[in-house]
Amino acid sequence: MGFKTLTIKEEVYNELLKIKRDNESFSELFERMVKREKSDILKFAGAWSWMSDSELEKIVTGIRRLRESADKSFEERMKRIFK
Repeated sequence: MGFKTLTIKEEVYNELLKIKRDNESFSELFERMVKREKSDILKFAGAWSWMSDSELEKIVTGIRRLRESADKSFEERMKRIFK
């Protein structure tokens, strides 16, 4: 097993100290954080499985409209900025 040296800001170090357990190394803390991030998304798997196809389609359509609107708005702002 290899080792790496990291340089972090003191304020980040202090925040990490707040969430690090007393008997935990920083390597263990980072491992716990990485594993948590990977597993957190899994709790949403199947979250909308109760929903009918028509309800799901309404949500998907709404999301698409919002994205299109945001894209148009972004393009307009960029045109104004970089005129």
